[in-house]
Amino acid sequence: MLVGFLIASVGTVRADDLLVGEFSAETHPLVRDTPEPPSRQQIVTMLLSEARFAFSGMIYGFNFNYTPSDPVRQVKEVFDLTPIAEVPWGDPRLSVLSTRSTADLFFAQITYRPADFQVFRLQGWQSNSNDHASGSGSASYLLGTPGRAAAVNAAIKNAIREYVRAREYNRPREIRGSLALLDPPRIGVQRGDYFAEVRIALDIRAILPYTVF
Repeated sequence: MLVGFLIASVGTVRADDLLVGEFSAETHPLVRDTPEPPSRQQIVTMLLSEARFAFSGMIYGFNFNYTPSDPVRQVKEVFDLTPIAEVPWGDPRLSVLSTRSTADLFFAQITYRPADFQVFRLQGWQSNSNDHASGSGSASYLLGTPGRAAAVNAAIKNAIREYVRAREYNRPREIRGSLALLDPPRIGVQRGDYFAEVRIALDIRAILPYTVF
């Protein structure tokens, strides 16, 4: 459950393959790069960037390599998430439909109308042929805006880890595959951290075990 205020996407609906999400951000963040609060245009630009990430992740997805940590073998955790493709910045099909604000938050309803080839990819990811997983993750609020992305990255990694943990008895050496977001991530603030929740579609191509000599 998200505790505190919601500061990122709060949902997506599809009508005639139009992706619609409501994204939000603080109007007076405690951690910022400048003494003054961000302007309306700066907030809109940031939310458009987050929407671009979310919609790209839903349409195209990501490739990933994940090495779980193993203290016994002195192996450090490594998680690499690479976009397969991205909605280009400035794409005219990505637009702000409406905005609203409260004392603390600015909301933007952002839409993206995929081209036919993108609709095909989107439908492929959201079909029942892929396994689904969910996860949550956090990052320090003191990171500022980058902490939002870090929390989402952690949530995606944890979704993969919990999915594999439920199916593999032994800790794997490496997990490889691809995934897509089923919805835009949800982000909030919880006990001094950014906290994110994600739902993903998974296509795991390899689970590599440790070799026993």
